Amino acid sequence: MGLRNRIALVLLLATPAAVGGAPPGEIEGAAKHCLWRVRSATNTVYLLGSIHVMRPDSYPLAAVIESAFVSSSVAVFEVDLTAGATVDSALGALAAGALPEGRTLADVVSPETYRLAQQRLADAGYDLAAMQRMRPWMVATTVALAELRRAGYSPADGVDQHFQRRAVDRGMRVIGLETVDEQLALFADLTPEEDEAFLVQTLRELATLIPQADELTAAWRSGRTAEVEALLAEGFAAFPRLYERLVADRNRGWLPQIEVLLAGDQRAFVAVGALHLVGERGVVELLRAKGYQVEQL
Repeated sequence: MGLRNRIALVLLLATPAAVGGAPPGEIEGAAKHCLWRVRSATNTVYLLGSIHVMRPDSYPLAAVIESAFVSSSVAVFEVDLTAGATVDSALGALAAGALPEGRTLADVVSPETYRLAQQRLADAGYDLAAMQRMRPWMVATTVALAELRRAGYSPADGVDQHFQRRAVDRGMRVIGLETVDEQLALFADLTPEEDEAFLVQTLRELATLIPQADELTAAWRSGRTAEVEALLAEGFAAFPRLYERLVADRNRGWLPQIEVLLAGDQRAFVAVGALHLVGERGVVELLRAKGYQVEQL
């Protein structure tokens, strides 16, 4: 399982006057970022590859990203993270991540995996007894997020939530590419083997999670998209079905919605997980293949 999924389950306020600034792409010379400008005959759409958990000191972001955001009137995210949606997401995740009544973690994983969980979580200072009713993937994401929080990372400081709060403050139209239920269904559909493998790999890599997150953030800030892709896709080779469901299928599903934006006349700022934009099967290459002008900024 890739770093993105362990994290995913993870301010400089722009003023209206900033819209009149230099066009994105002409601010920082040769510097590149995980940001692309897509042009059609009638419109411009910006695609920002986001990181779902960040540290507060990650802000402000690069001027070219700020300019792309404030020059847009529509903001698009994987899910519309309004207050109601956030509550629904939390409640839905609790339900989706819970084992059936009468079942415990020890019942659904091998004795070897359970012993590994006891050892690694005790070493890290967590109480496995409090997680007995969780599915393996929920145990894995709960612990990974707790480790990230210890190191100062937070979903509240993730790129998605950062820009969604600002979009609401600016009165922008906000669009979600998918629903909370659709996202939760991606993990609810894990096979028992995938569920346990997700936990095992997370436990084995727990000690390296923070160095990986630091490396990913540094590569992201520098626009080193090949490194971002490698870090985020790491581990998916062992889970090809999950890559199809979690990444490739969603990329194809989002494409028509992005094309609707390109066919309109309201400039849009789209922020989705960085893994969805990079690589041969990413949204950027899918748009290029359809003849759109795409430029990394």
